[in-house]
Amino acid sequence: MAEEEDTSEYFPDIKIYDEDVHLKLLICGAHCTPDSSILNSLEDGLNALLNIEFRWCKLQDRVSAVAPLHVDSALLDGVVTICCNITTSSSSHVSLLLSGSPQTCFDDELLEKHIKKELIESRRLVRVVSVSEDDGPSSAEPLTSMSVASGASTFEVLMTLPKWAAQVLKYLAQETSYKSLVPLGIASVNGTPVSSFDKEDVDRLLFFCTNQDEDEAIGSGLYHHLPRWSASLAKDRVKGNIV
Repeated sequence: MAEEEDTSEYFPDIKIYDEDVHLKLLICGAHCTPDSSILNSLEDGLNALLNIEFRWCKLQDRVSAVAPLHVDSALLDGVVTICCNITTSSSSHVSLLLSGSPQTCFDDELLEKHIKKELIESRRLVRVVSVSEDDGPSSAEPLTSMSVASGASTFEVLMTLPKWAAQVLKYLAQETSYKSLVPLGIASVNGTPVSSFDKEDVDRLLFFCTNQDEDEAIGSGLYHHLPRWSASLAKDRVKGNIV
């Protein structure tokens, strides 16, 4: 017991060996510019989505593994290293390499609890990469592609996040039933188009990206007609005036 207590002073309950990667996102917006408010909202939104994914993750299985070469072997006395396969709330599969005490790693319920705590509470998973942080800055110039956001204009944003989190976002982009990326304006994740994006989503995003109210936007000629998604609202207004 004394040896276990000494080990806990130097080693946390579990240690996840992560690797941060860069992720390129295409954001739908012909008139929007990637200012700090948009980037901060995007960062907050992605962190919230990933927190939901990992808060309800389930441990599928685990196998023994070798610790990374850069880890000091002296820190691993009385500690085991395993590779865990987990499934997030949207059924994406992620593999995690971690080390911890045998009591934690061989107790499914306890291990799952610590994984959730480490992934969700320890730090923000997603951060925007500023121009000074990367040799190849992201481009704010409008880009168009018929396979992304129904051919609408997009601009590029670069994010940094753990490799497994990037895998989850790429998986979610391919799911036609997953709509939570669309309200953030995300049209493509590292070259993978967001499948749930449709023309009405584009109309809605471009409509609100003008930073003008509805009457001003129509009067200035930005929109020759209201977007299709607002047709029902216009009908309701007409009915209200008649009454």
